[in-house]
Amino acid sequence: MRYEDISLHPEIALKKIYKFLHLQYHPKVQSFLETHTKTNSTGVSSTYKDSKTVPFHWKEDFAKNFSLVENIQSRCAKAMELWGYAPATDAKQLLELNPVLSPPWPEMNVESESENI
Repeated sequence: MRYEDISLHPEIALKKIYKFLHLQYHPKVQSFLETHTKTNSTGVSSTYKDSKTVPFHWKEDFAKNFSLVENIQSRCAKAMELWGYAPATDAKQLLELNPVLSPPWPEMNVESESENI
């Protein structure tokens, strides 16, 4: 499971992880997710973060030095393809891009699992 899948769909992802580990999904876990994944709180080490924005904050920093992005993408092209990440062609596209494609393996797809959990 990719970090972005967990961040974008925390409840579905956590239920899937708990199921995989044969653990009971306790209501306190749900309560924690409700209070900690929907709002931002000040402080670097705060556990209150809007989980949908966290995995993509890097794009603004990297767009300023797109040659670094090109270097990473060229060296990691196979891994990016295997894990379902889209490459960017320039800095402007990087800022607009959702780099997370549909997962390459059905069992990785957290969205399709929502009805099975």
